[in-house]
Amino acid sequence: MVDTAHNKETLAKDTIGTLKGEIQNLSQLIEQGAGMSMGQEAAVKELTQVTKELNKERDAQAIQIQQLTKELKGYAARTGALDEDLKAAHANLQGFQEEVRSRRVG
Repeated sequence: MVDTAHNKETLAKDTIGTLKGEIQNLSQLIEQGAGMSMGQEAAVKELTQVTKELNKERDAQAIQIQQLTKELKGYAARTGALDEDLKAAHANLQGFQEEVRSRRVG
């Protein structure tokens, strides 16, 4: 009977030791998991900041594109007007050339 009690006590002590080891391992895993969460949190925070900066840059570029598009339309209108003026000048030149030819012949 004493031997049975002694065996049960030894078995209980071994079980307690094993459980304490498992508790320690689980505690370490939890700490590592928390460390990853903190690292992930920092990464998310950094990515959020980068996203905000990129959005600001995108908005600034969109404004610049609008301004350049407006400027380009203005240049296109001016080019069209200058082309019309050039055509009119060529027509006047041809008219003057014909008038000069007619005076020489006449």
